[in-house]
Amino acid sequence: MDEWPEPVERVAAVVRARGIDARLEEFPEGTPTAAAAARAVGCVPVPNISRVLFERGLLEWELVWAGAGSETHMLGISPIDLARVTQAEIVDIVEA
Repeated sequence: MDEWPEPVERVAAVVRARGIDARLEEFPEGTPTAAAAARAVGCVPVPNISRVLFERGLLEWELVWAGAGSETHMLGISPIDLARVTQAEIVDIVEA
């Protein structure tokens, strides 16, 4: 396997250091937007999530996808691991 680009390798290093079971994948067609990323991984896009606040509803999913250092790399990770590694605050967000 070729080496990851340096920003992607930084993501991979954090995942390895924390002992997280995650998927780091490259999508040559690119994932520069939420819609493009959703198409690439075969899911529906959700609004961008702040790295500080984490919508509690995301915990219901088995796997979520996040950008991983480039416009062609994505990280598939459990939402609880994503919240843990980003030190996110789990909150209930409702639309009025």
